[in-house]
Amino acid sequence: MCLNDLPKYHYYLPNQDVDPEEERHETEVNSVVLIGANGSGKTRLGEWLERKYPQEVQRISSLRNLSLPREIKLSSFNVAINQMMYGRDTARSDHSSLYEFERSVLRHKTVTGSVSNFEPSVSAIIAKDNDANRLISREVTNTVNSALEHTTVNKAQTCPEVRMRALFSSVFPHRSIFIHENTVYAMDSEKTLSPETAAEGYNGCDLSDGERAALYVIAQALCLPPNMIIVVDEPELHLHRSVIKPALPFLVCKGRAPSFVV
Repeated sequence: MCLNDLPKYHYYLPNQDVDPEEERHETEVNSVVLIGANGSGKTRLGEWLERKYPQEVQRISSLRNLSLPREIKLSSFNVAINQMMYGRDTARSDHSSLYEFERSVLRHKTVTGSVSNFEPSVSAIIAKDNDANRLISREVTNTVNSALEHTTVNKAQTCPEVRMRALFSSVFPHRSIFIHENTVYAMDSEKTLSPETAAEGYNGCDLSDGERAALYVIAQALCLPPNMIIVVDEPELHLHRSVIKPALPFLVCKGRAPSFVV
């Protein structure tokens, strides 16, 4: 492929004079990494993008509550994705409801407030996986061929749980995760989940801080609508230095629209 044939991605950033008119930038890669010292404004830049383009941008805040209940509250995919993106059962015009409300100033703390949308993120991927499996089941049931259609096999191999498991294991080769009994279930990578081996694993709420941080980003990346711009604030949070380098390509949502890592 000629370099001139490479796809172009466009993104907008505020200029140095904080002018209301943003500057347009172009890149041939779909991930942009912004590096800066503490307090240099990386988080505020991510908040600016989320506020400026609320329907096109999903910001994964570094101030995230990573506690996960033992049993996930299941809901339809639409409700779960709205809870994950907007903090409400229905879509909103902005993401402010995700953040803590500061009563002293009567506004949401979109820069310094913590976010608690881990449970709906996992609920969304469970709902999406259930929908995919139901579709595959119907196709298998209705097939008149002696062998499964190739497209049906491909769908089974790329359903949300399979993709989630592959991404997670690429970051943590020693661990496998599965959707099991309305939650995420973790096991040794050499084992496969079955009724006989289930007792050897553990509930997703008992994952380590680093494992939960990676699962949080992966779940959102797999569930968001196509072509969303994903802003990941501190993707290395809770990750050991030895896994950050191989993990980064996956935690910036490889293969999607432009992603910002700040």
